[in-house]
Amino acid sequence: MVVENRAGSGGNLASARVAKLPPDGYHLIVQTGGHAVSGAIYKALPSDPVDDFQMISTVSYQSFMIAVRADSKIKTVADLVAAAKAAPGKLTYSSIGVGTTQHLAGEWFSAPPAYR
Repeated sequence: MVVENRAGSGGNLASARVAKLPPDGYHLIVQTGGHAVSGAIYKALPSDPVDDFQMISTVSYQSFMIAVRADSKIKTVADLVAAAKAAPGKLTYSSIGVGTTQHLAGEWFSAPPAYR
């Protein structure tokens, strides 16, 4: 087995490469949730996330977590919600990249309750 790491673009670079390879069962790709999201957030991709791939197995499940600096006054999710309500638009967060499932989870968490 040869592993070829094609990092970047939320997995889209690797997907584009694998989509061009022969469909012989010898070329595999390990994808994240970003693969499923890409088709919905990008106007054009070099490969189709649905039609160009066939899922064969789930390898793992991914958990999300919220973390703050150890010296933060925020110690619980309730503290975080209270801080956000006390200073609307002032809190920020980071994720591993635009359009990733981590990014979308952050947007969902920060959305008004009517949108969740």
